[in-house]
Amino acid sequence: MVKVYCYPKCSTCRKAIKYLSEQLIDFTLIDIKEDNPDKKTLKKAIDISGLPIRKLFNTSGNLYKEMNLSTKLPSMTEEEMIEILSSDGMLVKRPLLITDEYVLVGFKEDSWEDIIRILRIKQMEERFDRRSEEDKKILSFYNETLWKDDFEADEKGLIPKDMKRGVLSEDGLYNLLQQ
Repeated sequence: MVKVYCYPKCSTCRKAIKYLSEQLIDFTLIDIKEDNPDKKTLKKAIDISGLPIRKLFNTSGNLYKEMNLSTKLPSMTEEEMIEILSSDGMLVKRPLLITDEYVLVGFKEDSWEDIIRILRIKQMEERFDRRSEEDKKILSFYNETLWKDDFEADEKGLIPKDMKRGVLSEDGLYNLLQQ
């Protein structure tokens, strides 16, 4: 499961949400101000990412500055930092994307691309596994016989722009094959 902690008014968060949607990623959106990450979630994020805990702080936020954390953090233990981070979502750098295997902090499209590609493949495989045997046969047939001919068909102008490789979703493909 992909969880994304965001602040709705944050333009960077909105860009990340748009990017995830365009990449066909299924995710649960969590308002970081209303439902901030708890200590357990923050510890998990630190363990998975391998990042120092300081990288999870929203250093440009007003609350961070008001609390004068830039001078206080160096003398704090990791437990104290986690306690502060879990007290208010506005202290956490956003967006914060967490899965069982990956953590992404902040949003820069080029730094998210590889992880999002892996997540998209995993989610497509999970969707495929949930399909009936007949659906799987149809999709497998397409992948084995027709998919490799896409480029040739595209060069001949036989594939509409919205159906080109990488754009047509698995559900769209299934619906197309059922017509």
